[in-house]
Amino acid sequence: MEKEQIGPCARCGRTVYCNGGIVEGTLLENRTLLCVTCTIEAKSEQNDSGS
Repeated sequence: MEKEQIGPCARCGRTVYCNGGIVEGTLLENRTLLCVTCTIEAKSEQNDSGS
């Protein structure tokens, strides 16, 4: 499978890839991308603020 660049992470600027049709990160509703690391951090921040 070939990795294809699909754009930069909106938070950190790292390149986000599509690997065999799977986005290695998150495409948000507002059509911005987050890399895997920033996705995990954002979910952690949501959980921390939801307590």
